[in-house]
Amino acid sequence: MLKNKRFTLVLAFIIAVALWAYVLGEVDPERSITIRDIPITYTNEAALEDAGLVITSVDYDNVDASFSAKRSIANKISEEDFHAIANLSGLTWGDNVVELSITKPSSITLDSVSPQYITITTDNYVAVEKEIDIEFSNQIENKEPVITQLSSDTIT
Repeated sequence: MLKNKRFTLVLAFIIAVALWAYVLGEVDPERSITIRDIPITYTNEAALEDAGLVITSVDYDNVDASFSAKRSIANKISEEDFHAIANLSGLTWGDNVVELSITKPSSITLDSVSPQYITITTDNYVAVEKEIDIEFSNQIENKEPVITQLSSDTIT
């Protein structure tokens, strides 16, 4: 019976499928996941405002993160489960290097974050009040421009 090639081939296929099902169902192997373009959110914006500062530039808007998780858990997670957070408290005028913290489900292991630090440039917040002076361009002949609504004569 073992001399029949078809029988041996079918038997090998059945054993392979049974072992594959066992590994996936019982062993539940680790799997690596990479989540790309996680948007960075900022906390403690009031501290920045209290210091009289404003953000003028940030070198990265999104981060990529790699995680490890059991296969059964990895299949259930989505990109909405991950957040990159930059804490704005303690920033000073000029360039500030801020470490990002990643929030994730507790059953997942964080492997790497790229970039791990971002540079946030701040400057003094300045408010100036200016008068509004309305000028019309591209006037049409025999038509008079009409201002339909003007809520203030100044802008800040």
